[in-house]
Amino acid sequence: MGYLKILFFGGSALLLAACAPTTQIAQPDLRPYDKVLAPFLQVLESRQPEEAGSLTLDEWIKRGDELRAKGDKDEAMLAYLQSYKLSPNNIPVLLRLGRLHRDRHELELAELALRSILDLEQSSAEARADLGLVKLDQRDRVAAEQLLEEALRLDSARWEAHDALGVLADLRGDHGGAVAHYEAALKVHVSPMVLNNLGYSYYLAGDLEQARARFQQALSADPSFQRAQYNLALVTAKLGSYQEAVALFGKLMEPDAAYNNVGYLCMMEGKYDEAEAFFRKAIEISPKYNVIANENLKALQRMRSN
Repeated sequence: MGYLKILFFGGSALLLAACAPTTQIAQPDLRPYDKVLAPFLQVLESRQPEEAGSLTLDEWIKRGDELRAKGDKDEAMLAYLQSYKLSPNNIPVLLRLGRLHRDRHELELAELALRSILDLEQSSAEARADLGLVKLDQRDRVAAEQLLEEALRLDSARWEAHDALGVLADLRGDHGGAVAHYEAALKVHVSPMVLNNLGYSYYLAGDLEQARARFQQALSADPSFQRAQYNLALVTAKLGSYQEAVALFGKLMEPDAAYNNVGYLCMMEGKYDEAEAFFRKAIEISPKYNVIANENLKALQRMRSN
């Protein structure tokens, strides 16, 4: 494709390589989301790719899904907008648009798309769960919790709602409640992200062995999951297995940075001898002057002199 790009700012559309028509067709009953998209859809109509008229709604949706899976958010947006043009009240299309807007950090637009679904179907647990995630991104914890709980009342199998409620529980220090939500999510869907969140909840509660086990499970489910890898290295260092922690950090960064990380964790726990050894090792093996390790070593020396 590549025939047109679209950027969204604050609920309005900015069109690149095209200008919106100066005359607008009156459409008195448009939803807020329709109003935002209307100028772009008019331009899209005049600049369609050759295959636009030959593809069905399902084919456009499939194309959008494939592009989103590849990480091509711009082209995925164009495919989903073609789907929307064919069927503006199609709930699966609006869900996809809402999720892609969230992927693109266009949270106001994500909210408009998802609220369009609720205008069509108040009982959509999926839209309420997704809107709860948007509200969590917007740091509106009260609205997020209300929407996520409503989604679960409508459909108790919405695992993503349980996961987000677990995050909210952790944020307010209710780690027991968080664990319950994560475990409920895992009964429905075994997700590396949820396993990582469960591990972090145990870490926050001080149960390091349980935390390590959950991070290991997350990595077993997805060996490329870097957040779980980092958290596993962190908790391994906290448990005192320093060389193992260095090896785990070393899967994510250069060896000198791995030694510096473990040194810093030792320093924060008052284990100054171990910290100094790791900082000096980081400096020794660094291919160039390691600013951070040197600064940490100086900070350690100041802490020891106080």
